Amino acid sequence: MKLQTLRQRAFARELAPVATQIEREETIMANDNTLGQLNIELFSELHRLREIDVADVAALDAEVKRSKAVEGIARMVIDNAKTVLSAAEMRAEYSKDATMPRMLEG
Repeated sequence: MKLQTLRQRAFARELAPVATQIEREETIMANDNTLGQLNIELFSELHRLREIDVADVAALDAEVKRSKAVEGIARMVIDNAKTVLSAAEMRAEYSKDATMPRMLEG
């Protein structure tokens, strides 16, 4: 199902939070995937956690699970960035003309 269709259904059913999330996902897909963007996403998750009503146990539980998933993905992205940085440092130290595996080009 296309994002436009999902957005229209969300607004038709007055599901503003769903529509907002769809718009966030579209923004993420449209922007470069950078560590700066990751930082923005992590702070967005902090804001979502702060906005949850602690009396709504189900919503709080769902958001905590989501934040743990975001954390896990963020760790993988950061570890990958460290690998690319390490490869670039080794290349600079030993030979600027060395060919790098395509996946490590960054």
